[in-house]
Amino acid sequence: MRVSPDDDIRRCNSYSCRVSVTAVPESYTIDQLAAVTGVPSRTIRLYQTKGVLPRPPRQGRISLYGPGHVDRLRLIGELQDRGLQLSAIRDLVSHGDDDVTVREWLGLGDRLRQPWSEDTPQVLTPDAVTERLRGRSPGTLAELLRTGVLVRQGDGAGTVYLAASPGLLNASLALDDAGVDLDTSAAAAAILRRRLAQAVAEVVHLLLDRAGDGFGHETTAEALATAFEGFRITGGEATRLIFASEVERAVGQLVQSGALAGALSRERSA
Repeated sequence: MRVSPDDDIRRCNSYSCRVSVTAVPESYTIDQLAAVTGVPSRTIRLYQTKGVLPRPPRQGRISLYGPGHVDRLRLIGELQDRGLQLSAIRDLVSHGDDDVTVREWLGLGDRLRQPWSEDTPQVLTPDAVTERLRGRSPGTLAELLRTGVLVRQGDGAGTVYLAASPGLLNASLALDDAGVDLDTSAAAAAILRRRLAQAVAEVVHLLLDRAGDGFGHETTAEALATAFEGFRITGGEATRLIFASEVERAVGQLVQSGALAGALSRERSA
């Protein structure tokens, strides 16, 4: 028995399918399954090889797929829409009840995707930028553009400026007022971002490795979400304290080594 694709299918691409079936037959050949779901036969075979789609029972020499395979292909498409790779999908759907496990994961994923700061991108008009830089030396805007703190978008009357991080823009201008020019602060920010990216990646992997045993009271979505929320609240402050301690240590070493006095001597001799 085969349902007409025109009646029962909303077509989709190979990697993101949405299936709406009003009358579901008991079984499909692979070509019928491809027609019903809009997922090509070769992709269905790939999903089986990767372990995200169960292999179907066989009737003689023919493999017969069922409604569960239709549902699984829909689920794979939804998870890929959220950015999951096949290996992650395989791990997710291998834990029993698809609906329960996936619903928990999606809820946890949505909570973890919440911004960790209120520093969101801001679009500034040319007049707003001019007002913001009033009283500053010529070339300040060019330097902000060169260092990427601001990005010009559009041309002519449609020109606007994107501040990906308004907080970083504020910090850059405040440091400039204190005598740390924009080029130096941008170079320092690049060092911090590079080193912090590596450190944060290591910390996140540490938390993942200890999920349910040192991070979260148990390995449920709710327990991990609670642990991450606690980390969100205190992690920024802990990072600030560690940074302040390390700056204090490094500056102290400069003073003790005489390097700071040497810098002052070079400035006088110049």
